Amino acid sequence: MAVKKTHNVKNNLLSTPQKRVLWLSKTCEGSVHDRKIMDEQPLSLPSGITLWQDKSMHHTDIIKQLINEGKTEEAVRLSDALIEKGEASDTVWYLRGNACRKQGDTRQALNSYLRAMELNPDSPAQQAYNMLIDILNFYNRDMYNQ
Repeated sequence: MAVKKTHNVKNNLLSTPQKRVLWLSKTCEGSVHDRKIMDEQPLSLPSGITLWQDKSMHHTDIIKQLINEGKTEEAVRLSDALIEKGEASDTVWYLRGNACRKQGDTRQALNSYLRAMELNPDSPAQQAYNMLIDILNFYNRDMYNQ
C-alpha cells in the first residue's frame, strides 16, 4: 500500500489492461480538497488496474485564474515552468498565448498559439491565432491609408 503525495490532481481514471475505463472522477472542490484527498488516501489498487492522473488540469486552472486577475507575468512564468518540465499541453500553450497577448507581446502570443495548434489542431488557439492575425492586418492596412 502506497500513499500518493506531491501532486494536485483534478481527474483520476482507473482502467483495465485492455484500456477499459472502470471509474473516472472529476473533483470540483478545489485544489486544497484535491491535495488532501491525494495526500491522505492510501492507494491500494487491485492487480492489473492502472491509475491515470491528469496533473496538468490543476495548473491550467491556476493559469486561467492568474490571467483573469490580470497577473499575466505570473501566468507566463507558470506556463514556462510547465513547458520546461515537459508537462505542457496544448491548453498550457494556448493560455500562455492569451497571457502574452494581454501583455502586448504579439510575437510571443502568436508563437504560443502556433505551438498549441501543433499539439492539437482543434485547439481554441486556432481561433485566437486567426483573430490576432486579422487584427494585425487591419492595423497595417489602416496605417497605409493615413
